[in-house]
Amino acid sequence: MVCREEVVGLVTAAGASTRMGAPKALASWRGVRLLDHQVTQLTALRDVVVVTGAHVFDVPVPARAVHNPRWAEGRSTSIEAGARALVASQAIVVCAVDQPIDRVVLGALLDALTDEDEVLEPTRDGRRGHPIVLAGRLLSALCNASDYLEGLRGLVRAHRRRALSVTSELIHLDLNTPEDLV
Repeated sequence: MVCREEVVGLVTAAGASTRMGAPKALASWRGVRLLDHQVTQLTALRDVVVVTGAHVFDVPVPARAVHNPRWAEGRSTSIEAGARALVASQAIVVCAVDQPIDRVVLGALLDALTDEDEVLEPTRDGRRGHPIVLAGRLLSALCNASDYLEGLRGLVRAHRRRALSVTSELIHLDLNTPEDLV
């Protein structure tokens, strides 16, 4: 188990949101903006960085905004920009703004994380989901996510992974279009 004060969060919100038709971070889901939901779920962490790109918007406190001028080159560049803004920590929670976090799942992941873990992922019905938690010692790998063939996915596959079974359906939710928000 890790101390929440020794965990940092990285939220990617830099994409153009073309399928959504407006910035996903500002889209309303369950009565709140997606970005506000994500930051609220991560408030117990020491530091939260939100990476902007195609759209620049205010980030709710206590999160910090980091702009990725290379956002059009892909999500890996946003992960790199966010990782470079983080400080050393025991663990790093990585999520996208359009994949809502379940606070209960996040708590279970952080409670289950051990010093031996490199990557911890929630699973439900045999499918991996989000958010993922990486050991703090992988911060330099996150800073170079583009070096992996599939970016974050490749980075995760290159390290020891452990799955934690959870019951929440949210771990598979991915909100890409206005219809998904309903």
